[in-house]
Amino acid sequence: MLNNQEAHDDYTTGSMIVQQSPEGELTTTSLIIAEGTQVQHASVLRIIRDNEEDFEEFGRVRFEIRPFETAGGMQNRTIAVLNREHAMLLMTYMRNNIIVRQFKKQLVKAFTDMERRLAAKPAFDPSQITRLEM
Repeated sequence: MLNNQEAHDDYTTGSMIVQQSPEGELTTTSLIIAEGTQVQHASVLRIIRDNEEDFEEFGRVRFEIRPFETAGGMQNRTIAVLNREHAMLLMTYMRNNIIVRQFKKQLVKAFTDMERRLAAKPAFDPSQITRLEM
């Protein structure tokens, strides 16, 4: 069994925790939250499904079927794709323990860091493209 620090080493940079969707929205997943909090993924999905009306107040929760490798071959699993508000609500619905509290802080920092990085990127200005670049 990993100790608390080892369990969170993969999440310290935040790069794995928060992604930008093709539409530009920052998201995380139920699987990332389950792994970061060391809670069974099925339990995390149950919290979301049991409180789906609450989550939908912050936008539609998108569920995806994604493949994953097992010793017996490829399997599929359902994963909830969560925006910032969904993720924060989910974290408030989870029982607090040291691991969950630690990950809550990492999740907030990851969303904030990603927002800062995206805000610092210069906006694309098509008028600045030269003929040679076209």
